[in-house]
Amino acid sequence: RRVSGYMDFLLGPRSELQPIWRDYGFAPQTKEEEHNSYVVVLDKEGRQRVGFPIDHLTPEDLAHDIRVLLAQPS
Repeated sequence: RRVSGYMDFLLGPRSELQPIWRDYGFAPQTKEEEHNSYVVVLDKEGRQRVGFPIDHLTPEDLAHDIRVLLAQPS
């Protein structure tokens, strides 16, 4: 779960993906319901610190939160 660089999506068996969905608050897509879309910001330790629903994301808010996280000591 220690993501570095750019990630589009994850593929894998349900058994491996379920802990990730749970930890990051995602819901898988089903035949009845489309998956949720979030932009997730991780800290230097790889922990989720911010999650933006895609329809509430603004460049200004994202830039602010990234600056705050980058300023924190390692």
